[in-house]
Amino acid sequence: MKKYILIVLSIVFISLNSCEDLGTVCTTEFVTYNLFVKGDTLTEYFTIRIANNDTIDHREIEYFPESDTNGRSYIILSDGYRAELEGKKEYFNFIGKIEGKIVINEIYIFGGGECHIYKESGKNEITLEQ
Repeated sequence: MKKYILIVLSIVFISLNSCEDLGTVCTTEFVTYNLFVKGDTLTEYFTIRIANNDTIDHREIEYFPESDTNGRSYIILSDGYRAELEGKKEYFNFIGKIEGKIVINEIYIFGGGECHIYKESGKNEITLEQ
C-alpha cells in the first residue's frame, strides 16, 4: 500500500512542477484605452507617439456612439502597439479638434507588458464647453 501512495505522490509532485514551465498565459481580450468627451463632438482626433512623431489615426474603427450622458468615447491607444511597447513606457499625445481648432491636447504615458498595453497616466474623461 505504501508503494501505491508513493507512486501517487510522485505523479502529483511531477505534475505540479510541470505547471511552472507554462509561463505567462494571456487573455484573448483586445485592450483599448479611450477618452470620454462630454459636450461637443470632435470632428478630428488622433494620437501622436512622441518617440518617433508617428500619427495614430483610429477613425476607421470608430464604434462608440453618443451615450446618454451627452458624450462620446475616442480611442487613444490599443493593444495594436503592445509589441512595440513591451518592457518600456512611452509618451503619447492625444489631439482632438473641432472644425480644425485644437480643443484637446492631452499627454499620456503607456507601457507594454507580455500580454497587453497599460496606461500609466492620463485623463479618462474631459468636458468641453458647448
